[in-house]
Amino acid sequence: MIARNSMQPEWLRIAAATDNFGISRSGIYRLAADGEIELRKIGARTVVNVGSLRGFIERQPQLTPRQDPLRKSRKIARQFGVITNNRDQQETKALAQ
Repeated sequence: MIARNSMQPEWLRIAAATDNFGISRSGIYRLAADGEIELRKIGARTVVNVGSLRGFIERQPQLTPRQDPLRKSRKIARQFGVITNNRDQQETKALAQ
């Protein structure tokens, strides 16, 4: 017999999907509109297919430690004198000395 806790649901309510996958409610609807994930209406409830959501996440490029998505924005911020976080402040102080 399979324990109830070990079973993964095939469909989740939007609120549960946002909690479990870290994608906003509007993001889920946007992905559905783009055809990336599957939504269904069950009465008044909208549910998202977990398999389609996992598939979308798997299709996204994997970041390696060398790929810093904020690197370019930090560089531009430093060029314009905008300090974005403590690390940038420390780097700026080190450069000034």
